[in-house]
Amino acid sequence: MIKNRIHRSSVISMIGKLFIAVLILSVSAGGYEKFHGGNNESWPKLNYDSLYTAASSLADSPDGRQIVEKCLAAYGGIPHLEKLNSVTQYWRMLELMTRDSVDINRTAATGRRYKIEKKHPGGFEERMIDGDQAWFQTSDTLISLNSGRYKAELFSYLVLSMPLAIEKERFDGIRYGIRADDPLHYLYFDKQDSLMLVVGIDPDSHLIRKAEGVIRQDSASFVFINLFDDHRENHGYIFPHSLTNISMGLTVGRAVLKNVEVNFDPTASFFSPIDPIGD
Repeated sequence: MIKNRIHRSSVISMIGKLFIAVLILSVSAGGYEKFHGGNNESWPKLNYDSLYTAASSLADSPDGRQIVEKCLAAYGGIPHLEKLNSVTQYWRMLELMTRDSVDINRTAATGRRYKIEKKHPGGFEERMIDGDQAWFQTSDTLISLNSGRYKAELFSYLVLSMPLAIEKERFDGIRYGIRADDPLHYLYFDKQDSLMLVVGIDPDSHLIRKAEGVIRQDSASFVFINLFDDHRENHGYIFPHSLTNISMGLTVGRAVLKNVEVNFDPTASFFSPIDPIGD
């Protein structure tokens, strides 16, 4: 019998809440100031519902449609992007309150398939999406993720799928807007049953510089932000080589891109979990 296999969503929900609580307690206890030599960096809370309402429908915004067209062109255009069936990005990341970096691999493939692999001296962690299912995996643990964690992984998948996802993914509403004292132009992609994805585009380079995910869970919302920089070409496609992760208003990790693999042919089980070791 496989040990440590957990399926109860209530347990996973509790784990998620405990993780957030521990993170907040660690930060308030002074751990955050130790990250990157005392860089006490936090991010303001935004009212995304108000920003979405104030933005214009993309269909009715010539400026918004022009931003989309120029963004797609900056990444090579739709026909070129459609040839990208899968991509794996190999990142080296320094996380909150750690001194040693870890290797994190992110893979996305067409058909809403996504996998993140975190390798460290003690073993590995994986999170996977295959269609409408998601899992968390270690060497001796397999957990089916609940709806809240699935939505967070869906955010990561959509970010890796941009900008082609603008044309290919189903959204309940797309709006365009700008913000005071912010040079980026923003596209708001709403999935009413799960999340809002917000993409910040540089009006000069037309490359994506920011992705914000507003994860809706019951009556609460959780905000995750990715900041992108140092865009370069790999295998004929444009990828950022610098990433900053922000969770609930706090910087929790910075990473550099070490390598990229495109259009590999994953096995049928690549985006599905394996049984943990031990029967």
